[in-house]
Formats: sequence, structure tokens, C-alpha cells
Amino acid sequence: MAVINTRVLARGAANALRRGDPVPSLLPEAVQDLARAVTALTTFLAESKGPDETRRFALEAARKATEILKERHALAISVLVGQIRSAAGDLLRSTGMDQASALQALEDTAGRASEIG
Repeated sequence: MAVINTRVLARGAANALRRGDPVPSLLPEAVQDLARAVTALTTFLAESKGPDETRRFALEAARKATEILKERHALAISVLVGQIRSAAGDLLRSTGMDQASALQALEDTAGRASEIG
């Protein structure tokens, strides 16, 4: 699922850039945190180290992305934020969290996206 979310995220970002939409500064930071989470996941899977680093980066990506909604609620931005949050949830589940625990961790860290703004 993370691959699908990443492809949709990349397409949405490319569309925003093509249209000349302003990109909030936290958006690339959130994407970078997703990349760090994937790198940490690789280490977790290959070396059997704990999942803490993967989870920390995934949750930080979701937090930063959700923060954007406090200032901008444009549809294109909301779609990108949703994809980052979805990818973060997939990464959390990849570390062994079940769906309910991953969702709770996302909401505890980043809040409910539907309640922002």
C-alpha cells in the first residue's frame, strides 16, 4: 500500500508544481520524513532492530503534513496531506502495529485531519 500512496503523492505534487500552486514549506519536510521512515524500516527489517525510529519518522511526517491544514485547506493540499498520513499509517503497520494502534498513534501525534482548520 505504501507504494500506491507514494505514487499518488508524487502525482499530486507534480500536478501542484505544474499548476504553479504554492507548496507549503512543511510539505517537503514531511516527504523527507517519510523517506527517513522507509530507510529506518529497511534497517528494522534487515537487522532486527526495534521499530522506534521508523515509527518516529512516520509520525513526524504525519504531524508536519497535518500542520499544513491549519493554514491551507485547498483540495490539492488536502489530498497531499491525506497521502502522507496514509503512507505513514502503512509504515506503522509495517513495523507490526495493527490498524487500530496505527490509527491511534497517528491521531495522538497529528490529530484527526477532519478536525483541523
